[in-house]
Amino acid sequence: MIVREHRRTAGPALERSIVRSWRKLTGGHATRDAERRTLLACSGGADSTALVLALGCRHVGHVAVAHVVHDLRPREDTAADRDTVAELCERLGLTFVSTAVRVASLPGNTEDHARRARYDALAMLAREQGCRYVATAHHAEDQLESVLMALLRGSGPRGLAGMAARRPLSGGVELVRPMLECSRRDARDLCESVGVRWREDATNRDTSRLRARLRQTVVPELTAERSGLGRRLAHHRELLTLAADRLDDEARRITDHAEVGTATRRLETRYVEACERPIVHAALRRLSAELSQGAGLDRLSRRSLEPVADAVLASDGRERTIAVGRWRYTVARGRLTITDLQQEPTE
Repeated sequence: MIVREHRRTAGPALERSIVRSWRKLTGGHATRDAERRTLLACSGGADSTALVLALGCRHVGHVAVAHVVHDLRPREDTAADRDTVAELCERLGLTFVSTAVRVASLPGNTEDHARRARYDALAMLAREQGCRYVATAHHAEDQLESVLMALLRGSGPRGLAGMAARRPLSGGVELVRPMLECSRRDARDLCESVGVRWREDATNRDTSRLRARLRQTVVPELTAERSGLGRRLAHHRELLTLAADRLDDEARRITDHAEVGTATRRLETRYVEACERPIVHAALRRLSAELSQGAGLDRLSRRSLEPVADAVLASDGRERTIAVGRWRYTVARGRLTITDLQQEPTE
């Protein structure tokens, strides 16, 4: 029986680490395991299979497993992924649920659409299964890839901090990532130790995609250069999150003075004239995000907002209008007006 084999032969230190992290992220020592029921997101790959093995075998009554099928790969491949996860759950005696999302026909960033749809689907399945939490198998190399991509985009400290170990999803469900201090090799070793095979997603080798290109080239070099990557990134995230929080506090003090309209935000430039540029950028992003309800923020890099900051901080009195993404920024007579062009009424 695979449960007995797993308990006897798999790396106990790794299992304990994942379980310990899961408990810390879902209430700590004051919470009983029965009160932290969790939906484990499993794609069928080595990482999420290791998550199921680590948490599912010892906590059968407190976890369920979910698989989300999307339409970005051939149907036979996605069906095989789903069936592999279902078979593993049957062998382990775990509840298995699945749903499908369609994103291929949507305009814009397909990967972003897929990520949002996947998390929405997982939150829905979690509520149906009575789970307060959804756990994913993101690990240290995934975190490094996210940090590198943020660096290439010119992100601020919030983006450079990488993925949060815990964050809210929709409908009162929370996402937790108990494997951020584990490595990809750790996950594969755990699967191999019990003879459990996993599925390989061919898109992970498609180097036309930035994340896959970093995964195949840059990340292996960096991980070979430094050991203990998970712990280093966790410390890195803690410092940058603190910096981002302080920056947000300063930006909030500015944006609290803004006049709120349906499709606009207006702010007197005197509130930012003495501010350092990172604070100006943070205030601009905050006001823009309020208008679009968080949509489109990947277009608002430091580089793209630099001309807006120049206009806001200029003292020559000239009127300037700058378009970035879905927003129009107008500086005139000591006032900044931000307009969401997708909400602006048309005549």
